[in-house]
Amino acid sequence: MKVVRALFVAVGVAVSVGTALAMPNEVFQGKPTFTAGAALGAYVWHDADGQHVRFTTVENKVVRRFSGKVCGQEIAAVQPVRADVGDGIRVGPDGHCVMFDFKTNAGVDGFDFRMPEGDLVYDLNIDGAPMPVNKVHIGSTGTSPKNSPFSLNRDAK
Repeated sequence: MKVVRALFVAVGVAVSVGTALAMPNEVFQGKPTFTAGAALGAYVWHDADGQHVRFTTVENKVVRRFSGKVCGQEIAAVQPVRADVGDGIRVGPDGHCVMFDFKTNAGVDGFDFRMPEGDLVYDLNIDGAPMPVNKVHIGSTGTSPKNSPFSLNRDAK
């Protein structure tokens, strides 16, 4: 009985975290402000052209590795932005996740994609560790998520 109850609680928490922590659509509208080579960070936004993810590093000749995945219902039209030799990006076989692995030095790397609506879960890493939330900037206001991974609700309003 205790095992069943513990499992039920764990499943309930997982479901709650997945839905309750999703930031609303309006939070990630519009491009955040950033400059290549000025700061280390990840930038996430949505506009009329779709969803966008960018990574920047400080101009100091240290190569940083950005990797992870973004998952949603129907990931489509994935386009790398300023990808270099050795950078990787691919959509999973079910079309629900885009996995990426970029090496960046004093520039900008990233990708664009489309998804009509629903939750998007962002799992962003830097140099093999979770990206610190204070280095993630969402939408035109540059809001940082409270947790990592984080979820954005892309429901049409």
